[in-house]
Amino acid sequence: MIEKLETMLFRLPSMQAFVEKLTDDLISGCSVLALLPPDWRSAKLWDLVRANLDQRELSFAVLSLGDKPNEQSLSGWLSDALAIEWPAPETQRSIQNLLATGQLPEAILLQDWKHLDGPSTLAWVQYMQDWTCTVQTAAADDDSAPTLCAIAPARHMIGHLPESEPGLHVHWGMGSPSALEVQLLCRSLGDFGQHERRAMWREHVLPALIGNDWTLADPLWQVIHGDMPALHACLKAEARSRDWNSDTLQAWGAVEDLAAVYGRHERLIANAPPPAYRTLWAEGALGWTLEYGFELHPAALVALGHLDELHYRLWRGQNRLFMPLLDRVRLDICHILTERHGPDWPLTAADYATTDAELNAVRHSPLACQWGMLIEAIYKDGLLSTGSDLFRSVTKLRPWRNKIAHGIPLK
Repeated sequence: MIEKLETMLFRLPSMQAFVEKLTDDLISGCSVLALLPPDWRSAKLWDLVRANLDQRELSFAVLSLGDKPNEQSLSGWLSDALAIEWPAPETQRSIQNLLATGQLPEAILLQDWKHLDGPSTLAWVQYMQDWTCTVQTAAADDDSAPTLCAIAPARHMIGHLPESEPGLHVHWGMGSPSALEVQLLCRSLGDFGQHERRAMWREHVLPALIGNDWTLADPLWQVIHGDMPALHACLKAEARSRDWNSDTLQAWGAVEDLAAVYGRHERLIANAPPPAYRTLWAEGALGWTLEYGFELHPAALVALGHLDELHYRLWRGQNRLFMPLLDRVRLDICHILTERHGPDWPLTAADYATTDAELNAVRHSPLACQWGMLIEAIYKDGLLSTGSDLFRSVTKLRPWRNKIAHGIPLK
């Protein structure tokens, strides 16, 4: 399943938008450093970027940083890798002289950062900054100046990162997939033909639980239908497989209430993780979605013992599934009772109205009768036969509705 999920991931709107953003920068003459979470494969993203550049007819060269000899200068290696023809062998290999040759492609794609050690990574990041500065000085009015593009796992870059600056944009691979897109993945792979109810449960609860980590859909695909201990055990195994424990997560910046630190309400302006939590994000323990803002990974919650937050996420998915269904049942019952007893039947339970507004609403329309008054009318005023299927349905649904309405996840 993981292969199918990954194939679909890179077709999602948010991923396509991220690739378009990188491509637009390169076409506008801006160098790019793209930082990826651990569940994105660089190779897949490179394929999309190259396809976009081809489609938009931008010339480019692809170079692997793993091929560079340690003793060679960066400009010297670029010169050899790009087969630059120099007017004189003794010409200094510098950024300025490389630009002056007129032999460079419009974009140079620098791949395989994972092969670099810390000092080499720092040297290349500094080189990209120097390149940008030199380009701006030598060709301030030339939008066709060659650009550099780097796409790398963020965990290999932490500690060596520049901030975005004119001519060099740093992009964080955040927000993909969104909760809505995880629901789309579930719908696309769901078994609606044979197990419609299980598929509906999954496509509402999984997106509310897993955040951006689409890989978690695989181990949770069946577990999400099980009991709470099975879910806890699965997430504990995930935490162990990633070497996550409470001490490690707290050292990366996990605190008991991350929402109090950066505010879940700041959803629309999150272009990068807060500086104090960038390691947490780079290791995959922190995610961000348009729907829910920044949140800890569910396996991190279990490792930290924050089960209340985990249960809250289960509840919010169940709430999206059940509350509309329960309201549909309420309306159907109201229709049936109106046909049998006339439009004034809710007034028999008028003493159970919680507010004057609720009582006025049912006087205007019996369909406005909410569960509290409805249950009292059915149970105490005998508007439904206790042996009827409808009465049994209400009896079964009442505790479900009460739990969901009070923020308690169904088990």
